[in-house]
Amino acid sequence: MDTSEKYVKICESAQEIQWKWNCRSGDFVYDPAFEEVQVLLYYPAKDYTEYVWLPRQDQLQEICINFYMQNLSISRHEAFFHFLGLYASWIKDVHNIICNIGGEYK
Repeated sequence: MDTSEKYVKICESAQEIQWKWNCRSGDFVYDPAFEEVQVLLYYPAKDYTEYVWLPRQDQLQEICINFYMQNLSISRHEAFFHFLGLYASWIKDVHNIICNIGGEYK
């Protein structure tokens, strides 16, 4: 799980993703009051909008799949395969860019 300062800032600025947060036990959050990353093990006593949600990879994928289901009116199964196809094309594009500029994977 990425808890770097850079990831916190990215998540903080991604308001559309913050609005989709349904607070759950086990979620990673940044608490600006204490300037630290925490794992919520219970529903927080204070308003959870005071935290910055740090979504895991599976949570981000779920947001994408739900987007496809709602906007394309397709099943969860179809949305998952649509997401996988898009992700595979991104990987291929990144690979081609790296090869074309003579770079190496790190």
